Amino acid sequence: MQEDIANYTVDFKDLKDYMDLHHRIKESMEFPQYYGCNLDALWDCLTDLICFDYVTIRFVNFQTVERKYPEEAAAIVEELYDLKHIYKDEYYDVFAVFVERNGVTQEIL
Repeated sequence: MQEDIANYTVDFKDLKDYMDLHHRIKESMEFPQYYGCNLDALWDCLTDLICFDYVTIRFVNFQTVERKYPEEAAAIVEELYDLKHIYKDEYYDVFAVFVERNGVTQEIL
């Protein structure tokens, strides 16, 4: 049986503004055109990824987001954590989530 695997990397280097943040997420993660460019829409699209057997998500140069939009950055990290534990950890092993800041990668557990 062939596994369905998805790998996504979102690079926030030279982030311009808030809409650029969500545009990069949308484009890099191949979200649908109707993606709403907000945290609720991010959650909806992230949870749609449970259709895959295994998903790797990497947010690179995330320090840029944290510097420009600290509250949004914290909420995004919280959503990534919640994604790993969705439905009482039923999908914990489906998602591998990494956040890189200043060249240091941290796995969201």
